[in-house]
Amino acid sequence: MLVVESERATRDCLAIAIATDAAVASVNSSAGHDVDDEVEVDAVLYSIHAPGADVTDTTRRLVQRFPQARLVVLAAYVDARFGHVMTNAGAHAVFPTSSPLDRVFTELLTLHRRDEAVIEHSTTRDHAAVVRAAHLSVTPRQHQVLRHLAAGSTPDQTARALGIQLDTCRDHIKSLRRALDVTNTVELLVVAAHAGLLPELTRPLP
Repeated sequence: MLVVESERATRDCLAIAIATDAAVASVNSSAGHDVDDEVEVDAVLYSIHAPGADVTDTTRRLVQRFPQARLVVLAAYVDARFGHVMTNAGAHAVFPTSSPLDRVFTELLTLHRRDEAVIEHSTTRDHAAVVRAAHLSVTPRQHQVLRHLAAGSTPDQTARALGIQLDTCRDHIKSLRRALDVTNTVELLVVAAHAGLLPELTRPLP
């Protein structure tokens, strides 16, 4: 588990508080580039003091640096727009700093276990979408690609936003089409919306 926080005292306190049955490392806001490549990171807590373009970029770099890890964001100010931006950047959950720390820690400790079947999100809407995606064998990264496409992004724009290769993005789209048994992107978005994978577009059907 990794704690990313610019203030040394804060990140060390968070690391100590989280360190129960998990090995914890704490770094500054360098997007984890100073972490040894051999270190296996299952979960990342990214602490944010103020929203900004650099925060979005750092989130994307963390996702790219630790693609197998679940990313939880702890921010001083959280609203629907900020949560959406962070989700699109690759975060799996977003909490305001006013949230009880035990809830954040429980989220992290749950996320870092690879055998955990369901990932609890910070909102009921997103949580339901994640559960439905897992049920349909749609991976978290594929779900991110899908949500970018639903927002009107092209595959090229989606690849750049997620920090992945265009070919990789196209492979994710092909996998999504197979998972939802469709033949083109329009059908993909329609079926995904009806299946409840795109809560920002419509409510899930019963």
